[in-house]
Amino acid sequence: MRVTPAPVWNYLFPDSPFVKACSNVIECNCVTGDYSMVLEVLFPSTIELDQFIGELQRFGRTKTLIVFSTSVEHRGITADIDSQGMGDKGKPEGMT
Repeated sequence: MRVTPAPVWNYLFPDSPFVKACSNVIECNCVTGDYSMVLEVLFPSTIELDQFIGELQRFGRTKTLIVFSTSVEHRGITADIDSQGMGDKGKPEGMT
């Protein structure tokens, strides 16, 4: 879910009690581009998601994306990957 808070909420929103109190918010990131924040949320139904979006829209404009499938699971971060993603061998991962 992408959120563009109204200017008055822009710097307050990520630390707001609303976001922190909602256990369905898995992650909240401040980002560049058309939107100010990206929220990752989990809800058991689209009805509950819709209710959350309704509450969220008092802070500003929203755009919702629903994941139908995941081709690559979250990999986490490992210490042996350098800034180029080349690992410690100087070649892209998976190449010999």
